[in-house]
Amino acid sequence: MPLRARRAKQQVASISSATSSSLALVYDYIKQRILSLKYPPGMNLAEVDFVSELKVSRTPIREGLVELHQNRGAWVSEITLSDIRQFFEALDVAQRMVTRLAALRFNPQALQSLRAAAVDFDRNVNTGNISAMHEANFHFHAVIARNCGNALVEEHYMRLLNIGTRVSHLALVYEQSSRAKEGETLGLENIGEEHRKMIEYIMSGEADKAEEVAREHTVHFRQRVLNYVMSSEAAGIKVGD
Repeated sequence: MPLRARRAKQQVASISSATSSSLALVYDYIKQRILSLKYPPGMNLAEVDFVSELKVSRTPIREGLVELHQNRGAWVSEITLSDIRQFFEALDVAQRMVTRLAALRFNPQALQSLRAAAVDFDRNVNTGNISAMHEANFHFHAVIARNCGNALVEEHYMRLLNIGTRVSHLALVYEQSSRAKEGETLGLENIGEEHRKMIEYIMSGEADKAEEVAREHTVHFRQRVLNYVMSSEAAGIKVGD
């Protein structure tokens, strides 16, 4: 290949790589802010100056987090009660499945990561760091998914974890809030206790018990979200059919 042609090819590859890198940067930037609710449901993304913040051009993301409206631009997708109902129906099955499979196919190498994530969650409960608490909880369940021994089940479950991130954030904030009435909350320590039980049953290969704790974990998660939705603090959530 002539030198000029090789240089042109290298230039194109360099530009393509830079563009992909910029798109990935914008993607992660927007996604993390939507999942942490820094960009709340219904927000118009045209209000965000990505050019000055990231030094890149605007790029909307999808995955159900952003809705594109003709002549109106990109908006953070709303969260409806219908979304929440469907999410928990799917999560109940998937979370029991990945936890059961992880117990049946226990991988000793995963134990350290599981314990570290559980300890990290408890530490952040004590310090009141909601964002770090949420990240540790996500990591804990992601480790279980990676060790269930079924790539298709793992992929499905991880998608549900991503979908549930926003409602999970809301639930954790409300559960921790001093404005929540006594007796309305389950206690964040309960999450940590269920994590420890899951580790115990996964380690011992007790699949039935591991699955049952996973089921309870989903039930309690759903109750936390319902407590929030029924509270006056839930005004930012769009209620749908």
